[in-house]
Amino acid sequence: MARCGPGGPASVASVVIVTFALLAAYVANSNRQKTSSNSLPPARRPIEVLPPLSAKNDEVNQLLVLCRKIALPVRPSVVEALHYWRLCLVKEAIAISTSTGRIQSGQTAEEIASDDIKRSLLVESEYIKRFGASDGAERLITPAEGGLTISNKDKKRRSDGQSHPGQFLFYLSECNVSLDDEVQLTEGTFRVSDILRRELLFFDQNESAAKTAPAFARYLAPQQSFRTWNQTEISFTGMMSSLIKDSPESGWCHGTHRLYAVATLLKISESEKILPPPVRAEALHFLTGAIDHLSLSQHPDGAWRYDWIAQEPAAAQPFAEALWGDSIVVTGHHLEWLFLMDDSLVSPLDTSIERARRFLHLQLTALTPADVAKDLIAWSHAARSLLIWETRLPLHYSK
Repeated sequence: MARCGPGGPASVASVVIVTFALLAAYVANSNRQKTSSNSLPPARRPIEVLPPLSAKNDEVNQLLVLCRKIALPVRPSVVEALHYWRLCLVKEAIAISTSTGRIQSGQTAEEIASDDIKRSLLVESEYIKRFGASDGAERLITPAEGGLTISNKDKKRRSDGQSHPGQFLFYLSECNVSLDDEVQLTEGTFRVSDILRRELLFFDQNESAAKTAPAFARYLAPQQSFRTWNQTEISFTGMMSSLIKDSPESGWCHGTHRLYAVATLLKISESEKILPPPVRAEALHFLTGAIDHLSLSQHPDGAWRYDWIAQEPAAAQPFAEALWGDSIVVTGHHLEWLFLMDDSLVSPLDTSIERARRFLHLQLTALTPADVAKDLIAWSHAARSLLIWETRLPLHYSK
């Protein structure tokens, strides 16, 4: 007969049962931590980093007409739609301020376009109709562990989506989308906060800091840190240190994404104090160093190009066209992050900024539908940078 005392089968069975119970509890607790370790503010709109955009002069009206040459194709990519949406919101704000953009419905054309793009990206049935998603193609947004995940653009898998991790969330924050806004999928109704929650849990500082840092700060501040799925604490101080440790020109779009992220965190920290003074000082030093390079590397035509980090522009261009060297996207990106800086910091670049704006205006004047179709994303940055700077420092382009 089997013994039931210490060491007997019953005792072993008890140990096994207790072990499995503890393991189950650990797994359950781990899963709970993955989905609830970060508390998010309810119905939170992103902190605004741009001042109110208001401009009432003939130049801005003419500029709006030029910028409306940039139109979204019938079957855009997700990334094109995100960039166009962001441009629309700037055009909308300025059109409203001039009181010239209203149409019969009481909305501007940009407001209508913005609402349409937002719905087509956050409502799955509308996404399928707008973007022509076919059977077997990967979905844009899907439920996943800890929230909602965004697909990445991949031609082999026939999937459309963001070009790199964090890009979709970045543009939601840039387009002032609330965490409480609905995301309607086949499985039910979710919230934008579910996208943010998963991005926080599976954040990779080495891969996506330049895109996600601005969105995280705009949605979470004054909160100074968050936790990933394995309970690693990530602070904005750590993110900033990661951003400024590498050379300014490294990363997406010749380093301009990195510069925009640093400028955005600094802007938010002015009011929300998410960065300690020593880190702010280091970040300012990083950006003033970039400004010094821009003062030296601007090309005679007013453009900044991939060689913007050099002590002087390339002596000769590869071919006789203004668009060589990613001139549109680099110049537009630089003007966007410079706009976030205080006058005292960018004043040494006043002449260079004016020359850069005139370069982009000249290119926009000659813009054709074929040019837009070729690179809508670059032109959206160019147009947006011209519009926001016009509200800060009006420029008479005809002179």
